[in-house]
Amino acid sequence: MSLAVYGLSNSSATRPYPGVPADFSSFAAAPFWPYQTFVTEPEFHPPVLEISKQPEASDGLFVFAPLPFILNYTDRPAVGLIMDQQGNPIWHSANGYLGQLEVQQLNGQNVLTYWTGGIGGGFVDAHGMGTITILDSTYRLIQNVTLNDGTFKAGDSRQNMPTNETLFRWSSVDHIDQLPLNGSHQLHPDGSIIDGNNATHPWDYFLTNSVFPLDDGYILSCRHYWSAVALDSQGNVKWNLNGVDGGDFEPVNQTGKPSTFSWQHYVRPRNGTVGNNLVLDMFNNHGNGFDNGTYPSTGLTLYLDLQKRTVETISRLQDPEDTIYALSQGTFQRLPNEHKMIAYGQIPKLKEYDNNDGVVMKARFGQNNQVSSYRSYLVSNWSATPYWAPKIATTQEPGGNITLSMSWNGATPDVYDSWMVYESSDVNGPLTELSQQVRRTGYETNTTLSAGTRLVTAAPGRGQEAMRRSKSLRVELPTI
Repeated sequence: MSLAVYGLSNSSATRPYPGVPADFSSFAAAPFWPYQTFVTEPEFHPPVLEISKQPEASDGLFVFAPLPFILNYTDRPAVGLIMDQQGNPIWHSANGYLGQLEVQQLNGQNVLTYWTGGIGGGFVDAHGMGTITILDSTYRLIQNVTLNDGTFKAGDSRQNMPTNETLFRWSSVDHIDQLPLNGSHQLHPDGSIIDGNNATHPWDYFLTNSVFPLDDGYILSCRHYWSAVALDSQGNVKWNLNGVDGGDFEPVNQTGKPSTFSWQHYVRPRNGTVGNNLVLDMFNNHGNGFDNGTYPSTGLTLYLDLQKRTVETISRLQDPEDTIYALSQGTFQRLPNEHKMIAYGQIPKLKEYDNNDGVVMKARFGQNNQVSSYRSYLVSNWSATPYWAPKIATTQEPGGNITLSMSWNGATPDVYDSWMVYESSDVNGPLTELSQQVRRTGYETNTTLSAGTRLVTAAPGRGQEAMRRSKSLRVELPTI
């Protein structure tokens, strides 16, 4: 069985993030977003998740990877996260940037996948060079996938599992006749190219930022080209849908706008081609670092007639109470109930739209232009039981009581519902008798130990069944 994993050219060479001053003055001036702390995980500082939702909003877990614009800010480092809709962390990765963190399927099983690669200097320096990691539902490594020869330009690659054999490789520079360089919009307002002065800072005229299967081939989102490009199984260009002039299609009625879409991310077919018809979803950034503030970012759905080569706009998702200009990144996710989850990339906001395009959920995890998440998802199919042991820690309270804190990073809400605590007044144990069972509360659960406890361990519980125990911990006598 093969899993489609893609390396994407993303050489955003003008280095800091678009819309952020080179000295990061806006970052320094804005108040920091509050974050959470945990006794059992002192180095883990996830953001507070501000969320409001209507009863008809979808259930599920948020999967995202907050990336601060100052990368060496140690109190709130880049990290991969899964959080519930009460704002509780479920899982966190080791500190470090994870690109495209998401739940996928491999051989009929849910897996967690992410990309890691070069990053530094306040910008993503990701030229497709890196590693895609695949974890099972215990968070054990299944495989790391890399490009075999480590080189490609403005294209994508598909690898075979588990041999890492390259099954498909494509590069835009092999199709200059259909996708000429002068079709790029990665230009300064004066018409000069962005970077391109040397090999370290090349001109990224195309920038492929998403690839999805379409019939027997693929569809690409080409950000700097303002295009969605369809390929057949051999890599031949079948058609190019351009946001300005239509490309191989008739131009769309722009309703006063110069383009249907521009600087977009995450172009995805709703289903495969049905007859001559195709529906495409995308996150329409409609702006970048030097072309911004005019048209808001939206979730855009288009209907394509592939025979007549016409395009109609089905919907533009936008919160009328919150106009957002997301200059980079973003996700359009169609949920199982046909609701749509829009993640605004550079702007740390998530919104769910119902079937009438009304907003039924809003979430936020940071200040604008302080933190981003390249992709963000709402998933209902992730159930995980970590292979590692839970953690416990103790804190002496002012009155002399000892508080026991317990956590199990990665365990989803369906896995356990309580903590079983085993205490002994002897530092040598034994720890055989259950002393208390407390309800699970969020990422970290607290309880007060019995007076005189000198040794303690705890295990997550499902009903009356104890699961994996933590290491035993000696308890220091309280000092008052």
